[in-house]
Amino acid sequence: METEATSVKEGTPPVDPTTTIAALQRENARLTVERDEYKKRAEFLKRELDRLLDQLKTPREHVDRAQIQLAFDALSKELLGLIPPPDPSAGAAESAEEGKEEKGKKKARKHTPHGRAVLPEHLPVVTLVITPTPLPENATKIREEVSFRLGFRRAGFYRLKVVRPVYSVSADDAAACDGMKAELVEGELASTPTPATNPSDAAEHVDGTRHDAPMLTTVASDERTVICAPAPHEMIERGLPSADLLAHIVTGKFADKLPYHRQEGMHARSGVHITRGVMCTWTERCHGLARLVVKAMSEDALANAHFIATDATGVLVQANEKCKNGHFWVLVADQDHVIFRYSKVHTSDEPKRFLAGFRGIVVADASNVYDQLFAQEGGPVEQGCWSHARRYFYKALGSDKSRSLVALGFCNKLFEIERAIAKLAPDKRLAIRKEHSAPVVEALRRWRDEQLDSGEVHDGTPIRRALNYARNHWDALTRFLQDGKIPIHNNRSELELRRLVVGRANWLFVGSDESAEWTCTFVSLVASCQFHGIDPEGYLRELFRLLPVWPQTRFLELSPKHWRATRARLDDGELALPLGPIAIPPRAAEAAQEAHADQVDVAHGP
Repeated sequence: METEATSVKEGTPPVDPTTTIAALQRENARLTVERDEYKKRAEFLKRELDRLLDQLKTPREHVDRAQIQLAFDALSKELLGLIPPPDPSAGAAESAEEGKEEKGKKKARKHTPHGRAVLPEHLPVVTLVITPTPLPENATKIREEVSFRLGFRRAGFYRLKVVRPVYSVSADDAAACDGMKAELVEGELASTPTPATNPSDAAEHVDGTRHDAPMLTTVASDERTVICAPAPHEMIERGLPSADLLAHIVTGKFADKLPYHRQEGMHARSGVHITRGVMCTWTERCHGLARLVVKAMSEDALANAHFIATDATGVLVQANEKCKNGHFWVLVADQDHVIFRYSKVHTSDEPKRFLAGFRGIVVADASNVYDQLFAQEGGPVEQGCWSHARRYFYKALGSDKSRSLVALGFCNKLFEIERAIAKLAPDKRLAIRKEHSAPVVEALRRWRDEQLDSGEVHDGTPIRRALNYARNHWDALTRFLQDGKIPIHNNRSELELRRLVVGRANWLFVGSDESAEWTCTFVSLVASCQFHGIDPEGYLRELFRLLPVWPQTRFLELSPKHWRATRARLDDGELALPLGPIAIPPRAAEAAQEAHADQVDVAHGP
């Protein structure tokens, strides 16, 4: 019988168990590393998927508050302590803490009104009477069933017939006719033909020829004068459109973002054919005077504003071969003006040009186009944007969730305080910022430095970029702790820029650099109107009535900021007319002086 040793092939070395174990251990270690690597990738992909799904839920940079609290609470207690919220009794608005209910109590349900809404009282009433038929002769009405519906009738065009009668008067009477009045009559006005001295005079009057000055003629041997009211001033002299039509077209284009070709189709459905080229020409003619109002607004902002928030966005400009890039800038001056500017390029020279002479505070993101503006001696001071700082941490959620949630907790705390004190006076707002916001900012600074010095935050990662942004722009970000008037973010200017972002989705491009300037002028007026709660179309209609006759040195009075005060000194009857004379009131200060002088005269007597 052969043994096991003799069954082994000759020349095969015996297997060393130690070598086999070592090889298996190496393979196991390699597979373990590979498994851990795949687990990390799977976790990263899951976080990225969660982030993308969260973005699909809402376009805002929203993060679940519960997640932030879990990561932020422990650290906030250690770094911040128990900081009480702003005291509502000191004049603050409701703080974030005030709305919380005590444990065990059911939270009050938000009341949502149900049923039919109450119709506005200013709407005209059209009555529809529905009676049974045949109705007996002896029927007696004892009551009425009354209900209301909300209807709509498309606003229509109308023909404005301008009639200027021509009169023959004596020379002495003609000298006394130095004014004019206008009256609006519904429908056609029956007129009696005026006898003419000779056939040529009759033909001259009947053919509709307009005379801007009285005409003189001689009747028989007596010297007589022919007088006619001068043609009233208009935005487009001798043009077809009235002020209300111009306001309707401009509002549709720049407030409702309706391109001219869409308005052309809408007008055609009403039987009125106005081509897009004609509307473009009308807008250009209106821009000549309207831009002077925006210029006065800009000068007022640069001279008197405490802070200006600014931002920019791109736009396509039509060119011969292909569209070129242009840029729209927005300047939001305090609570006064919203001003848009256009530039062909996006360089450091543009902010310096737009803000030349401004010595206040500029609220902006950390774009390098503002570096030269803030570097110049005697120039404006920078206030950073906490929304931009927060956005960097939000973008880092997918790669470093724990640190990002802590940073978002700090930012959210600052925004909660700002919401609570939004309606306070600047001095009270500054006091609460120093008491409540300053400790949050200081704790964030210490936490930021700890993370950057720990060696665990690697270069090139999103969280590293977020922390570096907070460190590099710290002075600008914390300037709000020294001034109660300035905001802590640049959200207002970004919100105003959305007007053009939404508009360019409809317009696709602007026709030229010149038409981009028109866009800036009218969007500035529309945005400022909505900033002050003024109806843009009603404002533009009355503005176009006033601009041809208003003194150019007083155009600031026509800006939306001063419009209510200016409108109160104008004659309602004159403004209600689509065309006609306008009496220019004195300046507010001059009117006050005249009223004071009248009171003094009355007090002293004759």
